[in-house]
Amino acid sequence: MATSSTPITSSSTPHPCYEHSITSLTAREPTEAAHALESLRNNANLTSLTFCSNAFTGGLQGLAQALTSNRTLTSLSLLNCACLNDKRETEQLAQAIKDNPNLTSLQLSLRSNQILRALSDALGPLAIEPLTPMLTDGPLTSLDLSECNLRDHEAGLLALALTTNSTLKSLNLGSNRIGESGIEQLMQAATINSTLTHLTLRKNDFTDNGLRQIALALRTNSTIESLDLAAYGITDGDGINDLTQALATNSTLTLLDLSFNYIDTGGLEQLALALKVNSSLSILKMCATNFGTWQPGLDDVGAGLLFDSFTHNTTLTTLNLAMNHIGKGPTAAEKLALALTVNSSITELILESNDIRDGGLTPLALALTTNSTLTHLDLSRNNIRSAGANQLLQALTVNTALSRLSLTANMVDDAREGLAGLIRSNTTLTTLDLLASISPDHFGDVVDAYRMNSTLMDLNLAPSDNKLFGRRALRHNQHNDECRNLSLEKLIHRSFQKEAFNRMPQDLKNQVYWQIWKLLDFPLEDSLFGEKHVFDDWSMFCTALELAGITLH
Repeated sequence: MATSSTPITSSSTPHPCYEHSITSLTAREPTEAAHALESLRNNANLTSLTFCSNAFTGGLQGLAQALTSNRTLTSLSLLNCACLNDKRETEQLAQAIKDNPNLTSLQLSLRSNQILRALSDALGPLAIEPLTPMLTDGPLTSLDLSECNLRDHEAGLLALALTTNSTLKSLNLGSNRIGESGIEQLMQAATINSTLTHLTLRKNDFTDNGLRQIALALRTNSTIESLDLAAYGITDGDGINDLTQALATNSTLTLLDLSFNYIDTGGLEQLALALKVNSSLSILKMCATNFGTWQPGLDDVGAGLLFDSFTHNTTLTTLNLAMNHIGKGPTAAEKLALALTVNSSITELILESNDIRDGGLTPLALALTTNSTLTHLDLSRNNIRSAGANQLLQALTVNTALSRLSLTANMVDDAREGLAGLIRSNTTLTTLDLLASISPDHFGDVVDAYRMNSTLMDLNLAPSDNKLFGRRALRHNQHNDECRNLSLEKLIHRSFQKEAFNRMPQDLKNQVYWQIWKLLDFPLEDSLFGEKHVFDDWSMFCTALELAGITLH
């Protein structure tokens, strides 16, 4: 049996695995950084490299020199490296990246914890000026500058580079300090740029006027497909009205994230009108937008208008409404259920932490008896008890579409007999999450039912470290282990023949590989194939099984 890769040590000679097999490395201290640079010079398979915090003590010159000769690296991340504030150091790095034809993804960050954030004014922003030349004619397709303390000046420099850039597809400017002026310059550039498809602007310092500039750009831009506006303070002012009007005519945006903003009835009404006519949006994220935090005497008009728009919209496939207290609205759950009986496009619905309870689950369960398109439903942390769970289980005896269901952190232990019966007879569910929902004393009943089901691939009863259950769970850990091993067995059975494996789509191969490591508790960084958790050929699949101690016959 092969062993997993050896962590970087302080030896002066890099471990041989870094020269021949490792595709992904992370360096967290100077000795690891030295070995990583040596691997960058000599490893013909290394594609992803990450340096964290104080990994560099002598600056970026060594990295820049290694990049000039390397032709395999495609992704580079420099996280919380103080040398990124140095203009000269950054110039050397930028030139090396510009001259490297294969490096397409770059992530830079100055800070990642609260202490460093408090010091951000003293640190100053990332030195952007020397980086802009690599955006004009460099090879980058993905650039992540989140948490780089960028202000309007740096945003303006990036905007200028974007007007001539013809390669960049993804730009992450989240968690910076970009204000109205910086957003205006970036959006003007977006009307000229013809390659950018993914833009993240979450958690910056602009408000309604900045949102207006974004809306203006969306009216003419025909390339941006994904827009992240989470956590920046949208209100029901003119900004949200401008944005929704742009959505009504935009035909390229497929993902919009408005999570962690306050959108009241007026804003929801405008958004609902836009969704009724929009023909491109397929993923909408609205976590914690406060439209469900009703007070006594206040109705749920805004939520009702939004849910009604789903009966008209035909393009939305993924809807994330987590943490909106839908269960507190007098009729919100009923209106959402009504939408599900009509809508024929939504396949994934996230309702985590909405206080739905048994009363709110009743209409949703009834909707599932007629809905034939929803395949993924997340009801985690909704104070659902056994009465509500039994109604849901009854609906699932009729529903033939749902393949993934999460009931994590609910109180459904008394419904375990119904759960076991469903598991024995259901032929459509492939994933069922019951973490912290059933007492470990009753794991055995569920695992026995799982053993009899040939289609349920993944049953999650408890985390591998049992943190949610404490010492008491240790007595019942064999049931959880048996459940996880059964899940692995089913995955192997599905793909153990070479011909069957080769016919698998790549995303399924990746899923099988990820499950192997997850189910057997292999540390992610110890994976032979790096942190990407992907493989595409039979030999790599067999090697993964060998590392897990599994022999194919």
